[in-house]
Amino acid sequence: MMNSKIKWKINRLRAMNSAEIIWRAKEWRTKCKERKIFSSKPYSILEPCYFHGTCKADYRNLGLNLANEDYRIGQNIKLLAGFDYQTYKTRWHAGFQTENDWPLIFSYDIQCAGREDIGDVRTNWELNRNFAFAKLAKDYYVTGDEAILLELKKLFYDWADKNPFLWGISYTSPMEMAIRAVNWLYMAAFLYFADLRYDSDTETWRQHIETGCLNMLAYVRKHRARFSSANNHLIIEQWAVLTGALVFGLKKWQAEAMQILTAELPRQNAPDGVNLEMSLHYQTFVMEAYGLLIPAMKAAGTAVPAMWYTWLEKMSAFVADSMLDEYKAIEFGDNDEGKLLDLQGGTMEHYAYVLQLMSLVLPIRYVTEPQWHENVCWLYSRQARKQAAQKKLFDSSKSHCYAKGGYTFLKSEKKCIVLAIDHAPLGFGTIAAHGHADALSLQFYLDGKAVFCDAGTGNYHVPQAGRNLYRATAMHNTVQAGDKEQSQMLGPFLWGQRAKTHLLPEKTDLAYGIVEAVTNYGNVCHGRRLYLENESTIHITDTVTIQEKCVIRQQFIIAPDWEVKEEIYGLSLSDENWQIHIHNPACSMVLLPCEISPRYGCELETVKACFDVETVVGKVKLNTIIRIAERNED
Repeated sequence: MMNSKIKWKINRLRAMNSAEIIWRAKEWRTKCKERKIFSSKPYSILEPCYFHGTCKADYRNLGLNLANEDYRIGQNIKLLAGFDYQTYKTRWHAGFQTENDWPLIFSYDIQCAGREDIGDVRTNWELNRNFAFAKLAKDYYVTGDEAILLELKKLFYDWADKNPFLWGISYTSPMEMAIRAVNWLYMAAFLYFADLRYDSDTETWRQHIETGCLNMLAYVRKHRARFSSANNHLIIEQWAVLTGALVFGLKKWQAEAMQILTAELPRQNAPDGVNLEMSLHYQTFVMEAYGLLIPAMKAAGTAVPAMWYTWLEKMSAFVADSMLDEYKAIEFGDNDEGKLLDLQGGTMEHYAYVLQLMSLVLPIRYVTEPQWHENVCWLYSRQARKQAAQKKLFDSSKSHCYAKGGYTFLKSEKKCIVLAIDHAPLGFGTIAAHGHADALSLQFYLDGKAVFCDAGTGNYHVPQAGRNLYRATAMHNTVQAGDKEQSQMLGPFLWGQRAKTHLLPEKTDLAYGIVEAVTNYGNVCHGRRLYLENESTIHITDTVTIQEKCVIRQQFIIAPDWEVKEEIYGLSLSDENWQIHIHNPACSMVLLPCEISPRYGCELETVKACFDVETVVGKVKLNTIIRIAERNED
């Protein structure tokens, strides 16, 4: 049997065109040269080992609101999967999911993916983005507490000492270096503005920070994501390069990054504002980058391209339509809780935070009466936030179809019922890295509470089988024919043959609460019709045509916190407020145990309701009716 690594490499090559193969060959040659220099001995990142020019930092160009009085002190940075920051704050090489550490070897020799012997690399990268550095510098700026300054200095030099340039897990991704570099810039800025008496020791520290930033940014610029890998990574990398260019006055860097960031908006987003990664979280991840850049560009006297505002407005509309309330969103695809800056600590509600940024950047308001995230307060004055609160509020109460992007939201008149259906492509580009096999998947919310929920992401690498499990057709509220997958998984972030999915606009009428779409894969054609009849009745009709005999399964993952009971021809769900009856008399029904991942790296037990019918060659129709009633208080 072919080695799985070799098989993956063959499949990855098949996803590349000739231009990408040529570029990757050049990238390989560049890395060979770098290997000769940097693998022979560890170089400190605090010395000019990769960037050799001279430039002077102007921290005013970050656009900080230095008069901000709306801040919090002492909150820890929250790590992924519930890991405790105080326990891990200097365990830079920790595996997290195991007691093992990532090896301190030359970074080009580290295999990151699927390392069950060590852990999920994304969890480790979160710590090494160094959010705590910028936050502690901010804490020192507002308090003048020398203990905070000493803690920060100790952490900074400990990190630099234990992570020589291009050695260890922290240098295996240019995007991770990009995020870290910008957090170092914010750290340096708060220290610069903190009215320190700059003795020679303190001046040396600041110079070390700047040198480290320039080394990392120069590397990112030289190794930017391209071709099939040029997704959100490319945008984040260029966000960092442009931020550094504004601070250090590097005009060539600035021009390059501006050109890429402008070109990527129409490339990576559908015309109606849906990000083509098919992941709501990755959409707000890149929106945060633009939202942080705009005040910095204005502070530096750099014109913001008008088309940025046009695209951000469309993207913000989709995010706002996805929101159930100020903090809860309907999510499809991956969510790894990525963020770029966190000056507050604690749990970040990323969607709310990004919509706050957009409410200040754009002429429309997307939040009601927000508890402003501290990042926003450090970029915009109270007066600016007060003015933003007076803008016209975006109306997300109505049903809306994003036909180009591939999602439709059906909302009852009172917005008590929300149905969301995925009729989008699998994912972006030739690898569709963050897509799930969720064609025609349905999510159902009642009074803001999930009824049929998305299974989530799990984590990206450990266990390896978990990555496929959470992306599989069986883990989504759609129909599965036998054991067929809608799309072919070839690796943790790589897909082969894909389902072809599209909306049927001639059969969709939002005014009557109807949406219809179809997906085709292999010898299966699956059409789904949703009909939101009124505030108490939902019809789900699935029509499947298949050229073989198998079991057709209509499946719904029931969100936790519902009391589930089997009934004749179906089941009932209840809580303290609602009673829901789900019936499909033509099918047999079975409840199966199921795990969902409400946050990255966390799992909860629940059940999946499966309506099964065995079909002969040809067409089968499954009709499910959902009836909703408020529970009698007496």
